Amino acid sequence: MLFLKHAWFWFVTMLFFMLSVPVIPNNDWFSAKEEVRSNAAFYGADANARFIERAQKRFNHWFVDTGIYGKSIELTRPASTTRQRTRPDQLVDVEVSAFGTYVDQAWDGVLRALYRWETNKHWYVMLIISMLVCLNEGVVRRTMRPATVLYRSPAGFHVVGHFLIANVVGILLVLPWIPIALTWWVWCLMLPILCPFWVYAALSLPVLGSQELR
Repeated sequence: MLFLKHAWFWFVTMLFFMLSVPVIPNNDWFSAKEEVRSNAAFYGADANARFIERAQKRFNHWFVDTGIYGKSIELTRPASTTRQRTRPDQLVDVEVSAFGTYVDQAWDGVLRALYRWETNKHWYVMLIISMLVCLNEGVVRRTMRPATVLYRSPAGFHVVGHFLIANVVGILLVLPWIPIALTWWVWCLMLPILCPFWVYAALSLPVLGSQELR
């Protein structure tokens, strides 16, 4: 229930990043060039080429073939100014390129997110395995130390529930939309940071076997 009750927050956060980040006037943040180079060196050129091909196929199938991409580019393309101002109070067509840039960067972000989904599949598996191991460690530690007070704290259990949801839903949804280069070393750094929360989660379970809160 806690998972379903709070998961919507991370979905809203993902939408926030999708819609607000393209406003940033920095095209380099929406390019996957640095990630492509790093992943090619880490996974190998052949594997990275497959990642790119799969991401591009999904993008073409979902957005290009359906006409959504082309229509959005057409509607936001700046119109050329052909009329000349003849008097000070006469309105003329103004070339507005800001929204067109926003749309271009938004589509770049979508393509980059699809590419990250392909490259991150390996790390998602490692993350799930690591969390299962850490959860088991926490259960064992609590069994060996039944007098611990951590699991008797309702506030602690509530907080750790948020951390668990952030681990699962936050990483799967929000991370692909963050405008930074998500290279392999970021995942290596993230695993040891997030997994201890699962140990604390096992220690914070309100009921384990015959033990009950009093």
